[in-house]
Amino acid sequence: MANPNSTQNTDQKPENFRRVYEDKISSLSQRTDEQDKVLAEKDALIQRLQNQNSFRDAGLDTSDRLNEMFMNAYQGDMSVEAIQSEASSLGLLDRQPARSVQQPYEYQDSMGDEAQQRIVAAGQGGDPIALKSLDDAMNGAKNATELQAVWEAAGNVWNGAV
Repeated sequence: MANPNSTQNTDQKPENFRRVYEDKISSLSQRTDEQDKVLAEKDALIQRLQNQNSFRDAGLDTSDRLNEMFMNAYQGDMSVEAIQSEASSLGLLDRQPARSVQQPYEYQDSMGDEAQQRIVAAGQGGDPIALKSLDDAMNGAKNATELQAVWEAAGNVWNGAV
């Protein structure tokens, strides 16, 4: 008679766990078509940016329309020297850009110089006036009682630890 607490099931064949996990691992390691497409797009972007950097290193303005057409049509070696020689043979390195260069925006404040000078003059000196008069009053005190009165009149606490 079969023991009901037995771990083996006589009706079904036991699973080969090694085979199951190997199948799961192999299915996870295979890339899908979508992943291949995304990877190809990223590789193309990296290649385009590296090419654009090579053209920039060769001395070409990559934002210029004519240089952009040259970059799209160029099929040669991507070394700086090769790009420079091809671009100079076409006259792209010697020409001046057709666009006018804008002067940087210069900030003009609405306050004016006189107001700024008044603000600076008001801030000079830095020390509060009260400290100077407090120092003078404390130096003028003749005994400890007068010193305590001056100190407390300035809003400070005398012997505050008590």
